Amino acid sequence: MKVGLVGAGPWARMFTGPLVLETEGLELAGVWARRPEAAAELGWGTFGSYDELLASCDAVAFAVPPDIQSSMAPVAARAGKHLLLDKPIARDVAAAEALAEAVAEAGVVSQVALTNRFVPTTRAFLDEMASADIANVCCRFITSAVLEGSVYATPWRVAEPHGLLDLGPHAFDLVLALAGAVAEVVASEHLGVLSARLAHESGVVSDVTLSAVTPDATGPLAIEVVTAAGRAVLPPKDQEAALASRAIFGQEFVQAVRGTISQPIDVHRGLEVQRLLERVQRAL
Repeated sequence: MKVGLVGAGPWARMFTGPLVLETEGLELAGVWARRPEAAAELGWGTFGSYDELLASCDAVAFAVPPDIQSSMAPVAARAGKHLLLDKPIARDVAAAEALAEAVAEAGVVSQVALTNRFVPTTRAFLDEMASADIANVCCRFITSAVLEGSVYATPWRVAEPHGLLDLGPHAFDLVLALAGAVAEVVASEHLGVLSARLAHESGVVSDVTLSAVTPDATGPLAIEVVTAAGRAVLPPKDQEAALASRAIFGQEFVQAVRGTISQPIDVHRGLEVQRLLERVQRAL
């Protein structure tokens, strides 16, 4: 399956490009980016236009800002291309809904880079917690990702020091997976640190803390769950787990396109997370 890569930034270099190159059943057809010189620097071949990319591939992998992705991905879906989407899937709910609608109408496969959901230890933890009587979920994702000098200090990330759109999808996706639908949201922000308290329909209360501007902080995402049986802690994602998740991500995309699995971490899951992100933003 030939995959065209859209974007030539740090995530394209570190995750999306290597993912395609390393996955059996996928072939990197080439790269298109708004800056041709950046695409050429990757050394994976380039396309002169987005239309040229679409004409040369079976699937499109996106590594671009969310507003760019949500404007380009529906075009690819309507052209019959399967989609590897970055998170968040869009900048706002309206754009996310339009993207999800385009995917549904076209009948193409979509998969979203909520990378923690592809870590074996995270999956085992979620399976274990599925039968637990949960009282509280505490999630913290504290980094220095958008401080000056970081490769991730791109304009759309720098614009929100608390990292709601960048870090938030990972955190809130897992909180939703553990505690279910949200009834109420209270949120505040101080010195670039976002604090959100969610009251879930299940009766669970969850607390989420995010920051992308805390000096010397590198994460990882941390989750502690208080249950009737005691305390449970999500195993931290190390480099080995990150590589394993990338391999699983690629393998499951191939399997989903072949129809051997149904991928739940798709555009519709991305839309569900996007709706919660917007509720937190409104609460702020």
